Parts: sequence; C-alpha cells; structure tokens
Amino acid sequence: NNILIEGFAQYIKNKKGIDYNAKLFLVEYGHDVSHSKALIKKLQIEQHVRWLPIMSRKEIFLLLEHTSIGCGELGGILWGGTGWEFLSKGIPFFQNVEMSEDFFYETTDTPIPPFLNVKTAVEIASHLNKYELNPENYKLIGKSLKEWFDKYNGVGLMEKYADILGIDKRI
Repeated sequence: NNILIEGFAQYIKNKKGIDYNAKLFLVEYGHDVSHSKALIKKLQIEQHVRWLPIMSRKEIFLLLEHTSIGCGELGGILWGGTGWEFLSKGIPFFQNVEMSEDFFYETTDTPIPPFLNVKTAVEIASHLNKYELNPENYKLIGKSLKEWFDKYNGVGLMEKYADILGIDKRI
C-alpha cells in the first residue's frame, strides 16, 4: 500500500494552494492498515483518504461504477480478485507484473491486458496527473480492459468452454 499512498500523496502535493477534491478510497482490511494510516498521517493527506469497511462483492461492484482508476497488487505478481473486478468493469488499474508480454502470452495463451503496469510512487503520481489532463485516454484503456476481459475470461471463455464441452451457447 505504501507505493500507492506515496504516489497519491505526490499527486496531491503537486496541487499546492488548490482546494483539491481528489479522494483515495482504501478498504480497512489486512495486516498493514495501521501502517497505512500512519503513513497517510505522516504525509498529511488524511482529508483526501476515505476508509471503507469490508464489503460484499455486490457492494464493491456498485462502488466500482464511480471509480476512475483502481489499484491491484504492486508486488510484481499477477492480479488477484481485485484486478479481476477492475478488468470485468473496464476500470484502468495500477498493477505491477514483472513478466514480459511474450512470457505472459506463452504461459497463458492470451496477450497481457493493458493495465497500468507501475513499480513506483512516481509512476502512480504521473498517471494520476495524466488522467487529470486527459481522462478520455484512460477511459479508452478501460474499454480495452473490458474487451480483453470479455474475450479471454468473460463471455469469450464461456464460449470456449461451451465449444469444448459441446454445449449450446444459447442456454
């Protein structure tokens, strides 16, 4: 979480003197919550951070309708449940995957989706600034993510399984 929090703080700090209304929503879950809260306080961005309780997937999906950019895992691994939620809703998201596009394709037989592959707080702040200047570009990324999801994991995957199993897809 520190990479995301520090990147968001850098973004906010660039808005010196401006009454800026950007918000970072974090779920109060996991063993790092107290460390995250301490970092947020140290960086003096408490007024820009909202803590959410643990919610059902149904509640999360309702909130995603109002999300501009999400964040999955930043430890160099493939995305988990959070990333799949962003993919399925077509929301651009920060993720750190330390694998080449070729290796991803060789191991999954799919191209890597166009998420925002970041490693540092500076990269996160940069994307947030770019989003502010051109949100339409990020909406296009979101559209590409949704298309990728539908083709390789949503409807497309269901159709592939239906073909393999000889099931009528109209069911």
